[in-house]
Amino acid sequence: MDEQGPSKKARTGQQGSAPLVEQSRVLIKQYLLDPSPDPRLPSNCSQVLQGLFDFTGLKVPVTAVFYQQALLLQGAQQHLLPNYDAFSAVVTFTELLQTAPDLPFSNGMDTWLYVCNFITRVWRTLAEYSSPSLQYNLLFSKASQPESVSSHAIGPKLRPDTMLIAEKCVLMLGEDKHTDLAAAFVDLEKTRVDLSGMHYGPLRFLLGYAAAGTAVQWCLLPSHADQPVEVLGRRLDLRTGKDRLRFLLSLVQAYRLLAVMSAAVPQLPGRWPLYSEIVRENSIVLMEGMTVFKQIKKFNGYKQKQKTSLAAIQKAYAIARRAADVATRDGVSQYLVSCTSPPTVDRKQQYRVRTLPCGYSSSVTSEKDLHALATSVCKAAQMLHTAKLVHRDFRLPNVVQLGPQQYMVIDLESVANATAERLPKNFQLKTCTAEALDEARRFTTLSDMYCIGLLLKEALVRFTSIEADTFVHKLMAKQFSAEAALMYLQNEWAP
Repeated sequence: MDEQGPSKKARTGQQGSAPLVEQSRVLIKQYLLDPSPDPRLPSNCSQVLQGLFDFTGLKVPVTAVFYQQALLLQGAQQHLLPNYDAFSAVVTFTELLQTAPDLPFSNGMDTWLYVCNFITRVWRTLAEYSSPSLQYNLLFSKASQPESVSSHAIGPKLRPDTMLIAEKCVLMLGEDKHTDLAAAFVDLEKTRVDLSGMHYGPLRFLLGYAAAGTAVQWCLLPSHADQPVEVLGRRLDLRTGKDRLRFLLSLVQAYRLLAVMSAAVPQLPGRWPLYSEIVRENSIVLMEGMTVFKQIKKFNGYKQKQKTSLAAIQKAYAIARRAADVATRDGVSQYLVSCTSPPTVDRKQQYRVRTLPCGYSSSVTSEKDLHALATSVCKAAQMLHTAKLVHRDFRLPNVVQLGPQQYMVIDLESVANATAERLPKNFQLKTCTAEALDEARRFTTLSDMYCIGLLLKEALVRFTSIEADTFVHKLMAKQFSAEAALMYLQNEWAP
């Protein structure tokens, strides 16, 4: 047999006494990850299919003993590399290829555990012994539940069983079932959302897989949820050694493809990945791609505690929707978060709304950024104040970014009427300090402007402009209405 791995002399030294040197990095680079993948994104399903299942030149390092056994598998020899030493990658790949699933699987959890273990061990080995490696998080969210129950759900959207995240972007989704592969595809369809060009840039698809029992099927998830899922290649049966090898090789190619996808998405440090959950005391927020789903439990208690009303919140969102339509017509960025439909409260007193667009955490790195932030927030305040509403929670966490020097105010659930009653001393809202309220302990439109001043003061320390400093001072002295502030920004402060 013609051995293609490291020679015996190289493994043991001339006298056979040299210590064993770990060669996993050399093996993986030379036989699995070299040459580097084409940096261009695939433009269609056929190109993804070709990249995922073109195994030309790939060889998986395995033990010499397993290599001899695998010679019985038709076509296996050309993709296996025998080794006589217990290098880490050799041991890992050999174990995965020679170990058949422990059947029978009793439920979807068994499928999930087997498939996820296979994926995790392959990609962890590639990441450990490659340079530069793909920086990713592989998240699993499988609940112990009957097959008739869909995957873990927050509100009306589902979170996939498996997600790969790189650059704070979800790039791969997976669903696992006990025996019904069609049901796994149904769940994939349910979890899909439209991909935001803001967050995904030129990337027009996600990689996906469906698994049921020992069957695994790769697929492509187009960027628009109304486009059908596209199957990639044939279904793999992991009971057979030949298909376990094919699955392992496809995972190597998927790893390379995901590295290209990761490099293609825009660099947005403040981005929240798809399906991210922000859980607060009485609410849940779920990132859904183009939109954000928000749910508040026990809304009656919430509105009493926050001194607001459903009518005030609905009015604010109605104003925001009209403003968004105007911004779209004029081709400019919107300043106030909108919604797909008016907020509702169901019989169980659960408040729900789906807002858009989905931005990312604000970044202020120049005085031009600060000026743009001030303009956006003051325009949002003007919209609300004209309708005799106050936001009451103008803070930097409630301002997201939509692009360079494009900012938008979110979180309208704290909105109230500007003529609200006197607030009790035990009222809990971060912005409702004694300095923000008027003499009668009411939160007025000038209270909002004071809070905007505080918001801007956080970033002002990095800049020395007299105009910027004066602007913030006047806001915190309650000398500016929203209209007056916008006039100052237009005429006096021009960075």
